[in-house]
Amino acid sequence: MNKSVLACGLSAAILLAGCGGGGSGGGSSSNPPQQNPTTVSGTAVKGIVQQGLVTAIELDAAGNELEIVGSATTAGDGTYSLQLNEQYQGGIIKLTITANASTQMICDSYAGCNGAAFGSAISLPLDFSMHAVIPAVSEG
Repeated sequence: MNKSVLACGLSAAILLAGCGGGGSGGGSSSNPPQQNPTTVSGTAVKGIVQQGLVTAIELDAAGNELEIVGSATTAGDGTYSLQLNEQYQGGIIKLTITANASTQMICDSYAGCNGAAFGSAISLPLDFSMHAVIPAVSEG
């Protein structure tokens, strides 16, 4: 059974993209297929977010948060990859990126960012967050 996310998430003026994929090979009745973990990966960008905390939260049909189904930390280039855990039920996923004391963003404004020059790293406040929603993982 193969699983893949149908599309990537995009929110206005900021991008916290996520695409998923994963799957497993076939098997016989004596050797059932082994389930491979489903992963969600992408790039946290509003300026590249380094060492940001990415959390995947499954939503119900009404948009209510069910539970956290995965987490990861962004790399120096803003990329991340997280595995969805066994609690994931196949619903829509809300991706949230937050900051800790180590999180920085590369200034992406030619005019600068609060005194920081274009291309330089700036620390993000601890209340920083970005959100995106990606479609449910489907079986294919």
